[in-house]
Amino acid sequence: MPLAPASHGTPKHGARAALTPLLSQRSVLPLALVLAALATLLVVGYTSLETGRQAVLRDQEASMAELCESLAHSVERLWLEPHAAALERLAASPVLRRRISGSAGQDELFAEWAAAMNVLPDVYFIYYGLEDGSIEHYPPLDLPPGFDPRLRPWYAEGKASVSAAWTNPYAEIITGESVSSAVRSLANDAGAVVGVFSMDVTLSGIQDILRRLSLPFGGACYLMQANGALLASSDAEASQLSRIVQLCVQQPQADASHVHEGVYVTISGALSNGWRLALAAPQRSLGASLDPIRSLVSLSLIAFAACSVAAIVVMGVLTEKRTARLSAYFDAMADPSAPLRTLFTGSDEYAALNARFNDAVSRARASEADRLEKERVYRRLFENAPIGFFVTGVDGCISYFNQRLGKLLDYTPEQAAALKNVSIIYANPADRARMLSVLKATGTVTDFHVRLKTRLGHVVWTSMNAVPIDLPEGGKGLAGFITDISGLVSERDRQAVLAATDPLTGLANRRSLESALAACIRSATGSCALILLDLDGFKELNDTLGHEAGDAALRTFAALVKGVLRKNDLLVRYGGDEFVVLLPEAGPKQARDAAARISEALAGARVHGYDAPMPGVSSGLVTWKAGQRLPEDVLKLADKRLYTTKRSRKKDSP
Repeated sequence: MPLAPASHGTPKHGARAALTPLLSQRSVLPLALVLAALATLLVVGYTSLETGRQAVLRDQEASMAELCESLAHSVERLWLEPHAAALERLAASPVLRRRISGSAGQDELFAEWAAAMNVLPDVYFIYYGLEDGSIEHYPPLDLPPGFDPRLRPWYAEGKASVSAAWTNPYAEIITGESVSSAVRSLANDAGAVVGVFSMDVTLSGIQDILRRLSLPFGGACYLMQANGALLASSDAEASQLSRIVQLCVQQPQADASHVHEGVYVTISGALSNGWRLALAAPQRSLGASLDPIRSLVSLSLIAFAACSVAAIVVMGVLTEKRTARLSAYFDAMADPSAPLRTLFTGSDEYAALNARFNDAVSRARASEADRLEKERVYRRLFENAPIGFFVTGVDGCISYFNQRLGKLLDYTPEQAAALKNVSIIYANPADRARMLSVLKATGTVTDFHVRLKTRLGHVVWTSMNAVPIDLPEGGKGLAGFITDISGLVSERDRQAVLAATDPLTGLANRRSLESALAACIRSATGSCALILLDLDGFKELNDTLGHEAGDAALRTFAALVKGVLRKNDLLVRYGGDEFVVLLPEAGPKQARDAAARISEALAGARVHGYDAPMPGVSSGLVTWKAGQRLPEDVLKLADKRLYTTKRSRKKDSP
């Protein structure tokens, strides 16, 4: 297929048409590789940082768990055991036994107690109470009038304990100090319980132990009762942490590690008196040791990304300038007297295009004998172009297809050469006559959308641009280019579908119903039916479970109803919680059966994703014979019958 002859002068349009695709094809791949490498580096960097942070976090959590158990052991050994041992020794004291029997003086007993309080500085009071309500205590302070030790918390617990036991903290009766009593029963020589021995102990010793503990920033240590009540803490102001710790202690698996609201909590096993130790710290502070490295790596990655983007921008700007310079040179060469210039040196695409263009122009200017060589250069540019070029006669005789057009229509050069007439590639031959009419009326064809047919019969949407030319063999023809716009047409069709579809349920929308109902009324040969459906109690479901549950109910309803309709029935979301079922060629019985199937499908159904029953449905049913109804009359009647049904249900309901 011979290419149309080149005129003497500069191939301005052909060279510029080949310029931009050549540059884009060679530039897009390196640019894409750079961006992909940059994205990969960022993902790997941040993934590595997160992996390291998780490892540090697990190590810190394990260390806190070990520290909690060690602290519990220390409190048991350094605080609970010494006080319990002191209580046992004092309760078994011979002086106390003689004092109870009346054979020892109070001074002798107080001297023994004073020595015990000197050894245990956080012992607040030592005293004993007898069954008759009498009490002696050290230091000797005045008791409130009518004081009866048998009514105090320590007395009841101590009387039931034959060994050291600890009460829950309470307010001491004399000073109001919050204390916990170490208690046990007192027995006479016959073994009968005659009273209770008690030591009021402040928790300051444990408080000191907790406050000396080194914890991550924002962390705290707590001494808790078995029910989660707070006894002591290392940080009295960490109320948020104490609340979370109390919640964790109250869980069934209390002696374990928990993460709650971003706080890591580890709880020891129960101490000998049932108390527990708990350590808590914000998770973000556990991984704080990695923050400097993380910041440095993040800044490095950001800096590298910024430099890479800047390099890409600079490369794009330089490429654009070189392209514009080369394009302006091509425009200047339209003047046959303009001198040839070498704008670029080297081996890149710009130098290659500059040299090729200069060679073509010099050959065209040298003599007519160089025309064939210039045509060869032109052919190469056309053949490598990313759009389809063609030359045909007005009568449809094909003179030239380039490789791109042949590839688009699935023709090899040999198969394209064997074609006799261009009409064979039109999906509708009348389209070519329409295109020639446009050409005759306007002198050019611009963005003419036409369906072409491939060798295998597939249809491709294309955009055609063409101008009239004189053919080398004589006669009139036209030349132009064709681009594939199938993707654009598909997107337009997709938008049309979206415009006719309800986005929530995927059903046809009100606009689709209007056209479908009009078509049904026009084309019906027998009876047609329409059912207007309204969900009962949909507002209450929305108000109770929220709008997301309401949306789920609408989608569930659509799926259930579609499953019981005929293939040619149309289910439409009419608006809100109203739906329409259009039943072509259906009589009253078929319509009633369809409404019954819908009600049966909803009976006992649950809203997908929610533990809630599907709302019921009310319906308004209309049937008509061909030519009896207008679309608006059908919908009005269905709406009237629907609300008649709803009112009758309200009257029947108790």
